[in-house]
This record gives sequence, structure tokens and C-alpha cells, in this order.
Amino acid sequence: GGSEQAYLGIINAFITSAPEKLERMYSFIERDDFDSFSVDMHSCKSSLANIGAFEMSEEARGMEAAAAEHNYVFMKNGFREFSSRINALFTFIRGIVSDGMSEDDASGMDDSRARGSVEVLRNMLEDVRVMIDNLEHDSAMENMDKITLESYGRDLDRRLFQIRAAIDSFNYDRAADMIKSILDTGDR
Repeated sequence: GGSEQAYLGIINAFITSAPEKLERMYSFIERDDFDSFSVDMHSCKSSLANIGAFEMSEEARGMEAAAAEHNYVFMKNGFREFSSRINALFTFIRGIVSDGMSEDDASGMDDSRARGSVEVLRNMLEDVRVMIDNLEHDSAMENMDKITLESYGRDLDRRLFQIRAAIDSFNYDRAADMIKSILDTGDR
């Protein structure tokens, strides 16, 4: 959309969620949990497309199709190679982000963002919690994108990006727990 800040948020969500997502997908393969693997691979496919890694996104589409067909051999053999490339991409992006930007920028939290209202944040997080309870993935992601356009302080910004990454990877329980933690403690 032409917004450097939005792109940095997407990149941050990718580098925050990629290692955990890959680890989960390995465990799904070992347990022959094709459905859970497919859900995470779908999310991975979308994340790759969002950061502009279109070839890898297409590979993810193939892995997702293999899971739908319960093609265990293709999944296991293909995923090993695929995850190696994802890790290389993750390392490459992380290196660029940390080499080319300040520490705050590298975390997707640059100081040029407007300071957000904590009260508005609390209301928006309540809305996101309802959305994930209702499995409204796209709406929850849209709200998190709006939330992360503003800054609420370094620690809280980091936690908000982690919530966004959890929602992006369909880890709604983790996202809900993190939202609850912020709302219960009244973080500022």
C-alpha cells in the first residue's frame, strides 16, 4: 500500500512468527496432523506473499495442497527443504533489518509513529479479542494493523506485534492470553 511503516510491521510479524510457526509445522508432520499443518501453511503462504516472497508463497501453496491430499511423503520431504529456505529468508531479512536500521526501527517500532491513546488501544484490543473469539481472522488482522500504526511505548509495541504475529499464525489462544495480560495489567 505504499506505507513503509505498514511494511515494517508485516516484516516484523514475519520474523517474530516464522521460527515458532516452522517448529509447530514440524510437530504436525510428526503427528500426521494434516489439518493443523494445512492451517499453519496457509498462514505461511499469506505471510510470504505479504512480504513479497511470491515464489516461496507458491511453494507454500503446494505444501498446503499436499496436506489437503494427505500426501505425507511429499509433505515430509518437501517441508524439510522448504523450511530450510524459510530459515535462510528469515536470517537474511533479520540481517537487513538489524544492519540497516536503528534498534527501534528493526523491531517495527520506530519513533516517528504517532503516540497512541491507551484508552483507544484498550477498546480496540477488546474488539480484537471478540473477533478472535468469533474466529474473524481478517477483521482481527485489520484491527491489529490499525493498532500498530501508532506507538504505545517500546515494550507494549513489541507485545502488540507479538499479538499480531500470533493472530496471523492462527494461534488465537496465545493472542487472547496476551491481550488479556495487557488489559488486566493496564499497561501504558
